[in-house]
Amino acid sequence: MLEMTSIRKSSAGDQQFLRLLAKEHGTHKEEEWHNNNSTIHQRAYVIDLDNISKAPVEIIRSLFVRNQQNGGYPLVAVPVAGFAAPIPRFSLLSCFSPATMEERLVEEYAKSFSLSPFTTAKHADLILRISKKAQRMKIITKGKETFFQASAGVRINDADDFLQTRGFALPPNMPTLHVASLVGAAANGCYGPGRDYGPMTTSIVEMKVINALGQRLKLSSKENADLFSIFRDCHLGVCFVEKITLKIQPKFLLKRHNILYRDVHDLTQKMNLKNPLLDEHFILMYIPVDIQEKEFISPRIMVTTFERTNESEKRGHGCKECKDLSAYMSLLTTEAGEPLIDLIVQKESLRHFYPFILKAGALKTFGKEEQTTEVDWSPSITHIFTTYTSSPIYDINWLIQVNNSDEAGELLKALLELTESHLKQDAEEGEYPLFNAFSRYLKGVSYCEGEGGIAATAVDFPHQSVLSFEFVTHSPLAETKAFKHLVGEVVKLLTDRGMKFRYHPGKNWPDNIHSLTQIFTDAIGKKRLKNFQEAVFKIHGGERNIPYSPFLTPQKKEFIGLSDAPKEKVLLKSNDIAKECTKAQEKEALKKIIQLAEEYNSNETKQQAQQQLEQQKH
Repeated sequence: MLEMTSIRKSSAGDQQFLRLLAKEHGTHKEEEWHNNNSTIHQRAYVIDLDNISKAPVEIIRSLFVRNQQNGGYPLVAVPVAGFAAPIPRFSLLSCFSPATMEERLVEEYAKSFSLSPFTTAKHADLILRISKKAQRMKIITKGKETFFQASAGVRINDADDFLQTRGFALPPNMPTLHVASLVGAAANGCYGPGRDYGPMTTSIVEMKVINALGQRLKLSSKENADLFSIFRDCHLGVCFVEKITLKIQPKFLLKRHNILYRDVHDLTQKMNLKNPLLDEHFILMYIPVDIQEKEFISPRIMVTTFERTNESEKRGHGCKECKDLSAYMSLLTTEAGEPLIDLIVQKESLRHFYPFILKAGALKTFGKEEQTTEVDWSPSITHIFTTYTSSPIYDINWLIQVNNSDEAGELLKALLELTESHLKQDAEEGEYPLFNAFSRYLKGVSYCEGEGGIAATAVDFPHQSVLSFEFVTHSPLAETKAFKHLVGEVVKLLTDRGMKFRYHPGKNWPDNIHSLTQIFTDAIGKKRLKNFQEAVFKIHGGERNIPYSPFLTPQKKEFIGLSDAPKEKVLLKSNDIAKECTKAQEKEALKKIIQLAEEYNSNETKQQAQQQLEQQKH
């Protein structure tokens, strides 16, 4: 697999400066930095900040001055979501405990929400993490209102635990990935599955930031209100966010209802009778597995709806082992998922076992019960997405403006039908491009015409909502003709229907898109993008300081549309994340597939694996 990687342009003097700066803050050498979601793999100085009241200002100010002095390629500091210890290596036959998976997830999402191939550098000189002891949380009372203040690094589940013991809860518009930090998730306008709620950023009432010059600023409706209205819902890391203050409410119970559907036709028939998007919260997960095989039947679609309730707490399917990690979405924590997928997506000779692994994972994840219910406090009910694979993933998320839940329901059915029809065609040709698809439904961020910034969930009129539709695959599969064709067909369907849509700025985009100027093309969109660009100039103290920013690399400036300068030179190099699958690993994988086939009574798969194993011996 090949990736485009920036040529390192920093001089020997710059490197000496970085070494001294990093050493001053406790880091003595560069480390391997690996972000699965964005497939970024590089070496950088990783600084764990123990004092966020002083160190970030000193580091950012030093970088800005250095960039002014050398006038060349800017040195870059990237703040990430939080601190995490290094994760251990796992063998293929490892059995993952919830505690182990939590450690892996903490590490993964400490990186992924701040590092994106579109919104930051392919090469960062410094990675700034917030150590655990530097993180702060507190409840603030102002008159009759109560708020929650969290420093950088505090994750959503940290906040939930803190608030629950004090009788409070975050609003139910938090992202469904509870291991993300509040500050990190706010960088790109993350959202939860709330029909009547916008993204989590709509709960923010104040932001304390450090700009590129190392100056502290408070952003709120009263101070720097113009910057607050632009950066609250999506700031893309153009400043260092120290703290955010959010609205909170008394803690509450939710009742969750999970329903399994055999295929898209089955779901469509049920949706014609009752539209689940009418419920207060809606999430759909679609795993594209072939259920026609008589000896091995698994569910392929799960629809989850939940609403507030006065019923007594009653934990059901998914909450037996751990209050934070729900088995509902733990597909990849099973032996049927993560270890084998990592090899299967890399080795074409194993690729035809991909649907079987998805079936086994779906069965283990969803279970066999057609309907399950549970009642629990909002954090453990709402935050249900628990893991991604250790293999680099590639996810494209369309955020589509719709006028009401009926329109959203009809569009969702059309998108699923299109997806399934193409996946069936791909399967006939031995191509399996999709790991799964997600869909959520939420209230959009409503701006008057021409106001606001580049929030992906922005809508043009107050009555509109957003249908989120997302494809997730593994990076090697994203390069296949089948996946690219599937993405193109979704874009065509939306375009033919005249639907207005954006992309989630923290995830991958189609290959032909490299700048926000390619997305914000209508009059309202152009105005919002211009608002954002002008806010970036202002927070940098004027356009003259843009070249020296430690946050704005040439890639990010191109992405935001701040510069018409030619694209920086790039170098093709091998992506050493996706290592070559050895013969020994292939043999181990086939043995594991045989074991799983016996467990799930799939004689056909067992025979195929045995034959391939025999062929390998010869």
